[in-house]
Amino acid sequence: MLDHVSALVLSVRDVPKCAAFYRDVVGFHHDGGDEHEAYLTIGGPGGMALALLSVRALDQLVPGGRFRPADSSVRSTFFAIFVGDAAHECARLRDRGARFVSELVTRPDGWQAAFFEDPEGNVWEVAQKPNVWPPAPATTS
Repeated sequence: MLDHVSALVLSVRDVPKCAAFYRDVVGFHHDGGDEHEAYLTIGGPGGMALALLSVRALDQLVPGGRFRPADSSVRSTFFAIFVGDAAHECARLRDRGARFVSELVTRPDGWQAAFFEDPEGNVWEVAQKPNVWPPAPATTS
């Protein structure tokens, strides 16, 4: 039975540039790689692993022509990071050079969230749960 995700893999055109972004801006540990692949981790032992593979390398690895290296763009991907203090984390990321595509907002359900993107347009949400989660069910009179 599947019970967790071991790693995320992003297809990117410029592996060294994206690896530097995830290392220097987001705070991942760069575990190695080259111009075609980079491996990064965050969160210590058992934390999340992120692999960056060039579109060409992924096209060779995964059968069926799904990654189309000749296309001029790569589809963007969306990820979420849950934090205890969204305002603090957004300020830290902004100070390190992250380009936010939205300001931090509080949604009607109490979640706080802001979005930034990596150098190739993959979007990351920095989100903070409301103090009471899940919300209490609505009552009827």
